[in-house]
Amino acid sequence: MNTFKELSIQLFRRGTNTFKYYPASMLSALGFALVTIVRIHLEWSDQEAYNFIFNCLHWTFAAGAVVGLMAKTLADSRPKWQSRQGLVSILALGFVMFVFLLLYFFGSVETVETLRYQYLSHLAISRVMVLIYTSLLCFILLAAIIFEPYDFSGAFFMTHKALFIAFIYGGVILAGASGIAGAVENLLYADMSEKVYMYIATVVGFLTFTLFVGYFPDFQKEREDPHREVARSHPRFIEGLFNYILIPIIMVLTIVLLIWTVKALLSGVHTDFIQIESIATAYAVCGLWLYIFLIHYTSPMARFYRLVYPIAAILILAVEAWTLVKQLQLESLKDITYNFTLVWLCTFSGVLLLLFLKERAQPILVFTVMTALIVSVLPVVGAHALPVTAQIHRLERLLIEDGMLVAGVLTPASEGLDDSKKEGITDAVLYLAGVADARLPAWFDRDLIGSSEFERQLGFKMKKPNEVVYRSGDKGYVNMTLEAHGGALDIRDYEWMVGPNGHFYEAEEDMIVEGDKGTYVVSWMVYDQAGAVPLLRITSDGVVLLEADMNGFLDTILKAYPPGDSEVHTLDIDEMTTTFETEDLDVMLVFDYISIYLNPEQDNPSYGLTLNGIYMHEK
Repeated sequence: MNTFKELSIQLFRRGTNTFKYYPASMLSALGFALVTIVRIHLEWSDQEAYNFIFNCLHWTFAAGAVVGLMAKTLADSRPKWQSRQGLVSILALGFVMFVFLLLYFFGSVETVETLRYQYLSHLAISRVMVLIYTSLLCFILLAAIIFEPYDFSGAFFMTHKALFIAFIYGGVILAGASGIAGAVENLLYADMSEKVYMYIATVVGFLTFTLFVGYFPDFQKEREDPHREVARSHPRFIEGLFNYILIPIIMVLTIVLLIWTVKALLSGVHTDFIQIESIATAYAVCGLWLYIFLIHYTSPMARFYRLVYPIAAILILAVEAWTLVKQLQLESLKDITYNFTLVWLCTFSGVLLLLFLKERAQPILVFTVMTALIVSVLPVVGAHALPVTAQIHRLERLLIEDGMLVAGVLTPASEGLDDSKKEGITDAVLYLAGVADARLPAWFDRDLIGSSEFERQLGFKMKKPNEVVYRSGDKGYVNMTLEAHGGALDIRDYEWMVGPNGHFYEAEEDMIVEGDKGTYVVSWMVYDQAGAVPLLRITSDGVVLLEADMNGFLDTILKAYPPGDSEVHTLDIDEMTTTFETEDLDVMLVFDYISIYLNPEQDNPSYGLTLNGIYMHEK
């Protein structure tokens, strides 16, 4: 009991000094918490317009918290820099500002014209995540310098231990504070906002990070700090967990995978590639993770694991390479195979390094992982670029072979095109059209993702080899649905009614109206991109008479019916209308169904508008 009390007092004392020892990191964490509080305070409809800058700030501060930790450790590990701690902190904060400017000016997604607001691109987010991961790995490499001799395994475990202890204390504080808030709500103030719990969670999250950083010892080697040995020591229950639970689990999984390896060698690989990728990734990452922890263990189980795992992993990885080659031959390089290739290269090189260099291999393995992370977000060779290039070459080859692409012009296929070619073309087209930031050739039309446009341009219906069912499983999403109630609508002022021939998520064909004063081409354009809204365009003899998006209508809807958790509203049909007026036309749009869906993890709302009809009056 006294030991726990002393640990708690010491931990909280260290936590209170974190602003002094890690100013850049803690100021970034504080900024992250403040931005979160502001977002909680604002209603979703009010903050939607500011989501881009909020996301830029959130990702910037998240990166700054880790970069600041790494920068301070770097200064501590270099005796010549220790007298310039303030300068190092200022440089770290300057770097944080540089990251924000990069995100703000270059991080938005290249969007269609009807996107309501700017959003951070997946590539920008991925690059910030790589910055966070590499900074954390650099921190561990630098932290290992304080131990004599150099001990990456000890620093690696120390980081996990700090995080685990911080989560325990943070969880207890969160449970206690939430319990008090619940008592106040139920006993004293029934109208208390649920946002109180969000504020509590934000403050506790900041305290948890403070405890995490405060757990680390002094990283200046010239100073004595008894907490260093405590920080890297393995408690008895951790030793028992590794020796008697985790090692047996990994070894049983190794046996299963070895049996699969033998079966694959004898009869060929028939397992779904995604399943192989998932199992192999989990096995490789968990196996290496456990190996690093067990570097200094002397128990028979640990020695057996260090002997068996590298050999078994090499055999399993060899067969996984076979499945990778077969998948590349089948559908060329995609993001899944790209990521699997990087994981395979890191794992295989890591196993070989550990097999021959033992403890000395750990820093080299970390540099290998960091290199793979950085490569994955680089131009040309990154996960966003190289698979797209490979799929463009694949599609061009398939189209040229059958005379469907001549001098940069698409022509429909002949009737004799076999199913395998149709499957390959369909697969490549759907992949390329689904990559929002892809730089595609001029002849490629993104509207090919629509079944009718695909058939019109390529001469055959889509043929998908494998249907993939995606299940969202999202929790905490924000959703609002409006449905039109039956009733009468006054349309006496309109002569023409145009009915769309599909759903809101499909690409529509142009609709022709032969009016008394001219022929009108009515286009209801829907974009397959999160955050985009439909666009109505009416032309006559090539002249645009009306071009309007649905932003104003959606703003009115959001103001009247703020999104909540799966809310459904039934409205009279006249409330599901919006009108536009020009010198030549009066136009009224009538909707059957309107939905707005927001996944908080992505922060990209999706708008669904099912059009009942378009009513027109010639002036």
